[in-house]
Amino acid sequence: MRGLAINLRIMILIASVIPAGAWAEAASTGSIVEPAPLSQVNEPSEPLSGARVTDCDGKAIGAVQKVEFRDGMPDRLDIALLGSEKTVTLDASTIRYDASTNVLTASQSAGQLLALPQT
Repeated sequence: MRGLAINLRIMILIASVIPAGAWAEAASTGSIVEPAPLSQVNEPSEPLSGARVTDCDGKAIGAVQKVEFRDGMPDRLDIALLGSEKTVTLDASTIRYDASTNVLTASQSAGQLLALPQT
């Protein structure tokens, strides 16, 4: 058990000192994939319409209803929020995209998203 705790600390230490560019390099080799800002994703691997959206705490908050593109890149998204009949529009630069799970993560909390105006 002690060895497991030491290995975990080493992994955390390594992850904290890896330069940001190394994540992209590791992703190209398939070893580490970090969610990227959606506005920087050219041709997402899966269709975004219907994709699950989580808040900044990882709680499922809705699904993508519509995606607007600018110059071939996602620009704005309409998100239908769970538990309400509300749809909000978010800028793609405020959303992270995990291509391995086709899940989008907003930078706001569920409460902040519910407070946004209806689109």
